[in-house]
Amino acid sequence: MPPTRAATLASKRRQTENVQPEGGAASKRKKLTVLRDKKSNAASSTTQPFVDATNAVEDKRKQRIKLKTIQESKKGPTVRTNRATQLRNRKLPLSSNGASSDENSSQDVPSSQDSCTSQENSHVSCSSQEASVKKEPVSPPTPDGHKRKQRDPPPTGITDFDSRFDYFGSSDTVKDIFEYFSEREVLFICPPYMEQRKPQLSEPMRAILVDWMVEMQESFELTHETLYLAVKLMDIYLSKKEVLKNKLQLVGAACMFISAKYEERVVSTPMLDDVKYICEDTYSQDEIKAMERDVFRTIGFDLGMPTSYTFLRRMARTNGSSNRELTLARYILETSLMDYSLSVGTLESLKAAGALYLARKMTSEASAWTASLTWHSGISEEALLPYATRLHSMLKGRLNPSLKVVRNKYSHEVFQKVATIPVPVSLS
Repeated sequence: MPPTRAATLASKRRQTENVQPEGGAASKRKKLTVLRDKKSNAASSTTQPFVDATNAVEDKRKQRIKLKTIQESKKGPTVRTNRATQLRNRKLPLSSNGASSDENSSQDVPSSQDSCTSQENSHVSCSSQEASVKKEPVSPPTPDGHKRKQRDPPPTGITDFDSRFDYFGSSDTVKDIFEYFSEREVLFICPPYMEQRKPQLSEPMRAILVDWMVEMQESFELTHETLYLAVKLMDIYLSKKEVLKNKLQLVGAACMFISAKYEERVVSTPMLDDVKYICEDTYSQDEIKAMERDVFRTIGFDLGMPTSYTFLRRMARTNGSSNRELTLARYILETSLMDYSLSVGTLESLKAAGALYLARKMTSEASAWTASLTWHSGISEEALLPYATRLHSMLKGRLNPSLKVVRNKYSHEVFQKVATIPVPVSLS
């Protein structure tokens, strides 16, 4: 009996369901496998030349090592020394006048090595021979060839402040530094100039300018070193140049600007716009820069001028002065900046010693100038007494009532109100 139409259709449907199309999952897996095989074959063909080259280099290296081993075995045992040992064991022969001789060195150096080799069996080394030779101590050379002074030890009862090592205080070089400062301060003594500058300049006008510079230092929160150096630059410039009355503030601003660049950190140095602003836009930026260049040319581009503040800090540190005593000495020194007679023709170290002497007189009943201060500073009480007397007369005298910046500054609690300490009648 032939199959019916329904059975034939069912048979065809079953056959169609069992056969997967070409785009099915099996076909995709087959394509991925073919691609993976192609990639692996390509990678192997690409890296094979590098692998072959590496193997060839390694084979050549092994051959060289083997050849070198065979050659050394034929030569016999040798003494091997590194470069540092050769330099240490090397002896340079000197001629009678202390100069080295090339001929002797070329002959004697190999002989010293041969002697070391021959003495190996007897367990005697070249280093033991060198140890038996007495070597003279050699002092480290200085950049300028200057020989350091042999300082005498301190007298009995005085402790050398710099004998204990202080990395941040440069205890090993601080004495040389301040000896250098003492030599330098003589080069920067400002000569009297006021008589030649009248009527464009007078002592009261200079005092007003310094008072304004102190206010500028406070406004920008600059260091005291910046203020002292700026006043020193201003005096030296005014002693060499004639300046009109309407340009005095420009000179003071340019000197403060130069000093701040020299003494301050980058973040605290005022900008050119700041200097122009504090001058109330009286001068343009070009005028400030032109005056800055003129000051540099006039002073000879030399800013290494020791100031009285530098010497004061050193003296107070070696003496172990209290903070109140040091602050009072700073107030005396800063007030003296406005006094023309105390700023010209004077040594900065003696003025600093006089300020510290007067501060000790005003704050304590002990000896104003001790033997330790004399030894560390190199200044005797007789040498500083004229400066202390002049500073005492300045404090006792009537200051310009309009110049209040320094006094108001040191009347604040931050500075322990040292400006309110009464001035003694006399120094005796």
